[in-house]
Amino acid sequence: AAMSYVDEHIGALLQALRDESVESSTIVAAHSDHGYHLGEHGLWHKASNFENAVRVPLVIKAPGKPSATGRRTESTTELVDLWPTLSRLAGVGRPASAAGDDLSPLFDDPTQTLKHAAYHQFPACRMRLRA
Repeated sequence: AAMSYVDEHIGALLQALRDESVESSTIVAAHSDHGYHLGEHGLWHKASNFENAVRVPLVIKAPGKPSATGRRTESTTELVDLWPTLSRLAGVGRPASAAGDDLSPLFDDPTQTLKHAAYHQFPACRMRLRA
């Protein structure tokens, strides 16, 4: 149900961009928070290092990139890559303080691999868990 709800609203957003004739000059990015375990691995929260607590969906629609339309990549990506990627796609250059990698080459060739690993740590440095 949640995915249908999100899909409906993304569809409405894209239709509004078409209606206002700004679709060809607008980048749309959608991602979500990681999910709860719901009993997997005996856990009912999202704070862990298991894959379903660290993987999130990331969808980007970039105008002028027809080879990427409707395609997905198997390349590892991270949310920290959003700022440098969106900056490049918007043509404003990479901010010097931006962490992460520019994923824009994936829009020209989604089959390439830009990075081989992403790292996650829980608990975070200096974070203490209370019993």
